[in-house]
Amino acid sequence: MKVKYIGESFYNGFGLTKNKTYECIEIEKDMLRIIDDEGEDYLYNANPKDWEIKQDKDGQLEKVLK
Repeated sequence: MKVKYIGESFYNGFGLTKNKTYECIEIEKDMLRIIDDEGEDYLYNANPKDWEIKQDKDGQLEKVLK
């Protein structure tokens, strides 16, 4: 699964960068486990205002981001 982060960038080089596409490796309730700019997986809030779906073969992202 792939998502584009459309929120504001934070923690330059360690967090998330605006308009960058990230790999989502898992969904845990209302959180997305994302490989961030540091290359580590971390849980981020699945706020639909912050994410745009780029690849969602099984529809899991669509369910959590609607």
